[in-house]
Amino acid sequence: MTNKATRTASHGGVTIKIKTSDRTTTDLSVTPHEGITVHGPHTLTDDDARELVTRRKYWVYRELTKLCEQAPANPTRTLRDGEQFTILGIPAQPPPHRPPAPHRSRSSPQRPRTRPRPRPRSGNGSRLGQSTPNPHQPARRRSQQMAERER
Repeated sequence: MTNKATRTASHGGVTIKIKTSDRTTTDLSVTPHEGITVHGPHTLTDDDARELVTRRKYWVYRELTKLCEQAPANPTRTLRDGEQFTILGIPAQPPPHRPPAPHRSRSSPQRPRTRPRPRPRSGNGSRLGQSTPNPHQPARRRSQQMAERER
């Protein structure tokens, strides 16, 4: 069973999350939700974590730049009850919250389900205008095919 612990340390105004476990190696990761995280053994000190971040600072800057570039330019926004917003410059207000509709059980009358009709295929079952040879018919000569195309 692995014994895991998490703590934080500050380094140059940046918070570093330190996660220790029964592992023997030290690793560094940068994620949008956790930020800069150092993974290491239980013997890892805060100074060791700071030193690792300092040693790999250019990699950390590069990863943070990638995360900033991947972030959406227009993030989704949630509205609170009664909050005003605009649609095409006109003030609007979200509709009041309604509880979800009750679930319909199978015993309630429903329309009978019908199968969708198969779509008619053009020609002899061809796709994208390509004709497929029928194995039960003899092969046509090239001259017959050319004559049919001209018609």
